[in-house]
Amino acid sequence: MFLAAMLMWTIPVLSGCQGSPQEVDEDVIVAVDSSSVDPVGEVTEIDELAGIPDISMAELAESMDAETLYIDNCAKCHGLTGLGDGPSVGSLNTQSGLNLTILQAMSEDEIREIISVGKGMEMPPWELLLNGDQLQALTEYVRALAESQ
Repeated sequence: MFLAAMLMWTIPVLSGCQGSPQEVDEDVIVAVDSSSVDPVGEVTEIDELAGIPDISMAELAESMDAETLYIDNCAKCHGLTGLGDGPSVGSLNTQSGLNLTILQAMSEDEIREIISVGKGMEMPPWELLLNGDQLQALTEYVRALAESQ
């Protein structure tokens, strides 16, 4: 089966790659004046017209509010409301801990510790990606979700 699939792929590729070099139309080639190219990191007129903000990725990450952080990083497993019904649940080895209501009895420090260092092999240590303010905001948001259930 594998050999047949390899042959089906190899024969057309090898036979189709035997063409002659393409001719280049000299009228199409245009020299680029590098002095007219804006340096990376500067906002151009096109960026302004397109509404692209002049902000670094680090600044963008810092400006994210707690709800956005949760939706982008946690909701895939824990679900939008914290009930453990996110779209990635089926691919996880364990379902334990996905429903955030189990956090109701925990202190804020305990919740922050879990978010920071992760849990088992499936919940990553978010302290590697988020700064202290973001971790605190996320901790407060997760606690509020847990208590709202």
